This record gives sequence, C-alpha cells and structure tokens, in this order.
Amino acid sequence: MLDVSALRSLPISAARFGGGSMFTPLFEETRNALLCRRLLPTSDGAFAAAPDLRIARTDAVRQLFDGEQLARLLGSDRPLSWLTEEVTEARAADLREYLMNDLDVAEIRIEDLLPRLDESFLEDQPPEWIRRLYELLHDLPSLLERAKSLPLIRLSGKPRQVHPEADGLPAAFLPGPTNTGFPTVHPEVCCTDTSRRFLEALGLSRPDPVDDVLRYILPKYRDKAITDDSTYVVDFVRILNAFEFAEDSTTRRKRLVDALRTAYIVAARDAQTGERTFLRPNAVYPNTQRLISLFAGVAGVSFVDDAYEVLRREEARDLLEDCGVGRYLRTCETPYIRGQEELRKFRQKHGLEAATWGREGPKIDRTLLGLDLLLEHLVHLTPVERTERAGVLWDALAELARRNRAAFQVPYEWGYSHQSKRHPLDAASIEILRTTAWVPDADGELRVPKEIAFESTGWQDEPFLQSKIEFRPPALDQLAKEVGIETGVLHLLDRYGIRTEEDLVARLDLARETDGEESDEPNNGRTVTPEGSTWNSSRTETVETSVSGAGEYRGGPGTPRSNSDSGRDRRPDGGGGRDSGAAAGRRSPGPGGGARPRRFISYVAVDATEEDAGESDGLDQGERMALEARAIALILEREPAWLRTPPGNRGFDLVQTEDGTPSGRPTRWCEVKAIRASLDEYPVGLSKAQFEFAAKLGDAAWLYVVERADGEDVCILRIQDPAGRAKTFTFDEGWRKVAQVEPPD
Repeated sequence: MLDVSALRSLPISAARFGGGSMFTPLFEETRNALLCRRLLPTSDGAFAAAPDLRIARTDAVRQLFDGEQLARLLGSDRPLSWLTEEVTEARAADLREYLMNDLDVAEIRIEDLLPRLDESFLEDQPPEWIRRLYELLHDLPSLLERAKSLPLIRLSGKPRQVHPEADGLPAAFLPGPTNTGFPTVHPEVCCTDTSRRFLEALGLSRPDPVDDVLRYILPKYRDKAITDDSTYVVDFVRILNAFEFAEDSTTRRKRLVDALRTAYIVAARDAQTGERTFLRPNAVYPNTQRLISLFAGVAGVSFVDDAYEVLRREEARDLLEDCGVGRYLRTCETPYIRGQEELRKFRQKHGLEAATWGREGPKIDRTLLGLDLLLEHLVHLTPVERTERAGVLWDALAELARRNRAAFQVPYEWGYSHQSKRHPLDAASIEILRTTAWVPDADGELRVPKEIAFESTGWQDEPFLQSKIEFRPPALDQLAKEVGIETGVLHLLDRYGIRTEEDLVARLDLARETDGEESDEPNNGRTVTPEGSTWNSSRTETVETSVSGAGEYRGGPGTPRSNSDSGRDRRPDGGGGRDSGAAAGRRSPGPGGGARPRRFISYVAVDATEEDAGESDGLDQGERMALEARAIALILEREPAWLRTPPGNRGFDLVQTEDGTPSGRPTRWCEVKAIRASLDEYPVGLSKAQFEFAAKLGDAAWLYVVERADGEDVCILRIQDPAGRAKTFTFDEGWRKVAQVEPPD
C-alpha cells in the first residue's frame, strides 16, 4: 500500500513542515526513513532507499538500461534502481521535486550515459540491446556527432566494437546481398529500418567496389610492391570493376582516381631493356604507335606492359588516361633552376624590371616526360634514323602545342609596390629544345635549331613552337644563295658574334687588303650594306637614314636586328622610352681606325601596287584582316584612349580626340600593322596614301607594329612620325624601271 499517493501524504514539504515548527521532527524523521530504509517504489515493483534510486528522464532510457547496467556505467559499488515511472512532473511534481532536492536522487538523461559507453561495456551487451540503442539514438539526431566518436558499431567478427570511421574511411559496412571481405555490421543489430537508418546517418553503407579498392588493394601498391602475376590481374580487375561502378557518381570516381594516381598500380616495361616494374600512372606512356616509335630503345622511358591482357582492354585504357597516362607527350614538374639574369631580362621586356617581389621566379618548372632521355638517345642513331626520329618528335610536339600551349609555359608573377605583372615564361622543355642539338641537317648531323632553317626540315608548320624554339631565319639561306657562299659560313659568323668587317679581321688576325673609303661603284645590280650583306634590288631602293631611336638593321629582309628601342622614344599615352639619341650617333671603326656610320637600311617599292604595299609575309587578304583585327583589339585594350575608325579607312586605323569621344577634335592618328612573326623576319610597309597622310600629320602620326599578333607573346612597337624620321633618300639601279633613260652627250 506504500504507493505514490501514500508517499505524497507524508510530511515532505519543507515549506509546510520545516522551519522549526512543531511538525519539523516529523519532517526530519520522514526524510531519514526514506534515506535509510527501502521505502521508495522502483520501476520493477520493488522498493529501495533514496541513495540507490535514479530518476529516468525518459521512458526509453529506463527501458534500455537496467539497474546493473546503470550501476556499472555510473561506477556505483551497489545495485541501482529506477524510480517508478509514476513519479513524473505531470502526475507527482511535488514528490519528484522532494526526491531530487531533499533526498539528492539524480535524474539521468541519455546524454549523461552516452560518453560512458566504452568498448568493454558495449561488447558485453547482446546484439538485441545494441539494436535498441541504435533505435533510441535515431530519435535523438542532436546526438549524432557525439555518437560518431564512440565505438558503437557492432561487427560480425572480431573486434566486436569499432568507431564508425578509421582514417577517414568507413570502418565497417552494412550487410549486402553477398559476402565480402569488408568488416560488416552484425546483421542482428541492423535488422530494423530505424536501426539501419541510424547507421546510415553515421556514414555507413553497403560495401561497394570503390571502397574495396581503397581499403584492400591500393595499400599493397603504395611502395612499388611487386606481386605475382595472378594476384596483379585479380587486383586490376577489381579496380576496373570499381571504376565502372563509380561511373554514375562524380564524387566516388574522383576518390578512386585520386587514389590511383599516387599508387604504383601500372605494370610497365622499359623501352630499351624491357624490364618490368610497377609505376605510378604519371610516369608511364601508353602503347600508341607514335609514342612507341618516338621512344623506341630509350632507356628510362616506360610503357604500359601490354603483356597483361587486362591492360589491353578499352576500359583499362580509359581508366589509365583518367589517372594521367595520356595519349600524347605529357608534362612533369621539375625545380626552376634558371638564372636571375634571364628573369631580369624577361621583366625588362614586360615591365617592372626592378621588382620587389617575385624576383626569384616560380618554384616549379615544366618539362616533358622522357624528353632529355630521348635527345641523348638521338646521338647514338644513324643519320637516317635521326632524321626520322626527329620528325616524329616534332609531330608529337606540334600536336601537344595545338592541344595545350600551356604545356610549354610556366606562370610567372612579379611586382613592385602595389603594382604587379603576370606573364608566362617558357618552360624548361622549350629551353632544352632551343639549346640542344637535335635537329638533323641534310647529312643527318644533329644541330641546334638556330643553325637550321625550318623550311629545310620538311616538317609541318607550327608557328607557336617555331617562334619559341627559334630556328634559323630563312633570310640567311637567301642571302647565302645571292652571295654565292655556303650558308654555314654565315651561321659561323653569327655564332661567333662577327657583325662587321673589323670583327672578322680581328678574329682572323688579318690586315685589310684595301685602305680608303668604301667604293661607290655599282655591284652588278646588287645593293651592298656596310657589313657586306646583299640582296637583289630590282624592285627596291635602299634608303640610308639616320633615325633617333631606331635599331641597327645591317642586312636585307630577314636579317636579325635589334628592336629593343625601335620607335619607343615617345608614346601617345605620355610614357617615355629609352634615350636613344646616343644610339643614333654611334660609330664603328672604319678603315685606318677612322669612324664610319652603321646605317639603318630600309627600302621602298617603286613598282608595287597600292594593295601589296608591305605585304611580305604570305598572308591572304582574309587572314591579314583577321590578324589586324586582333592587333587593334589588343591595342584598344591596353590603350583605351584610342578610338576605332570605320573599316577600310585610308591612312589610319585609330584616332585620339581632345575629349575622348568620336565627335571630338582629332589630335593623334595611328596606322596599325600586324604580323605573325617579328620585324626581324618580315618588314611592314605603308601604302602611298598612308605615307602621304603620315607625312602631312608629322608628330601627330603614329605607326603601331604588332609583332606575333596571333601568339601569346605579343609585342607592340610604337613609332612616332614614321614619314618624317628619314633624313636622306638614296636612289639605286632599281629606279631604272621608272626612269627616262637617255644616252649621254
């Protein structure tokens, strides 16, 4: 009969029976009796003293944990019991408050017990109890993150309890339709929808092939571990299955591919020795006909070992390509080790030479996998084999350049104060190709590219690579043909820096054969420059000019010239260039130790039509219009003060006005010429109308020459007053075509 009603009739209210009243002894005796004697009803129908009781916050907690489990978790040395479920805030708030405040009976929540669920306790509980725990926690989503840090997962085997994750991967998987080698959750703990949903919320799922590969296969291939053939085939088949399984999941496929890229998972063979090894995907080339013929016999270059049938499958090729085994020449990283002087010149060319940051250059350079080994191998081939192999290499390089020019470039950023510049540097592969003897001449001897005219190779044009690798300008061949000497002689002069007659005399330690001034006699229909270079002048007139700021052009069309200062003394946007006045007055030693001028040689056509003026680079009208449109767009981007004139305007392409609007009064006019190469290779010309217009405008006229207008290393040459800079005009035998010839008296 000692139920909740009877307990509530006892003197348990401190407000009513305490405070020294005549009933206080009754209040104290009741409290002592409840603390010392088993008078309080428990949830299992028995009675217990207050110190052996706990109040459950919810029925679920009371139903899951019995007295023995509760005592073990709370560290009590004697059994504990739950207070009867009839004592609640709704039905017996006064008794519940009395038990908690006056008798110190603690209320227990699941949050209080959760951190105490260690492996030892959980392993002692049956599967059915673990399932009930999952169902309880499923209804309390706020505790999910805490649950992830506990060993709540009951496995079918040993160990019995594990955490949900291990090293970022699931530590176990839900039971699937078939048995696997994965650690699997005990089927009895996840046999209800609620318990399974809780495990899924923890990140567990049914095992899939991707997880199988990540956990059980790839660890065997982390350190070049070579297994037997049968094991490797089985492993790679499982990898292919995982790759196919992940086809519909971008995240899952990325996890797999990222892991495969760092594993020595590709069976490969050396191109020379045939030795088999296991490599990472980015160190292997596929078995394409072009790459096999390119690297045949090159030690240190490896190909996918197609002796394994599994590697010949189409899905295997797709997998390896995703992992980095590209079908073309591939780039690989290498430390940037080139000198500071090269970087300084690069910054000088593109601005902010005196950089305060970025002067050390990029940390990572790029080269091509196996390129250095291939170039070393070329030396050991026969002349015929060299010619064939070099042609295959050029085709492979050109194909890569057409697909991805960035493969031959390295990002470089530098700055001064708050200003910054960004421009791509030539990659290490370009430097190797530029400075190594790998291009065969007519006899099959390997030469540095600048010693060979590209036209003589018979290779297909690739303008980007040709501009970067720098083959010999074709003008040298034409010049040698006109003079009647071997091209190699001119190349030797260029190699040893011989630019004047005095340089040659000094190097050969010879005395001059003649003294005195240079002869003014005609030279059999040819025009002779001060350095002795000649070209046929039936269409042209050589003009000796003295131009402030002009470079020194000492030969015919195509002869290298310095253009670092050309036309840059003043810019229409107010910027200044180098002081080139001194350059105009420089003299080289003349006969007898005197001085003679180094002349700037230009030419004007006397029988050209208006349309073909300056058209010397082989472009048709459509190509030229597209090239100049790109050049004009670049100028407008860099110098927005210029305004575009209507297409087909005679005399100029751009104009600047006082107020910057198209209706304002013009103050400057600009004619734009765009070429694919540089002025070192092709000249540009003004039509008669353009020249006359420039002569009329004087200093307000500008000629912008945009070099390499279709490339990424565009250079703009700005020339002010292009018609008024010349000081003298020389007429040679080329003018006979337009002269009235009469016999002398």
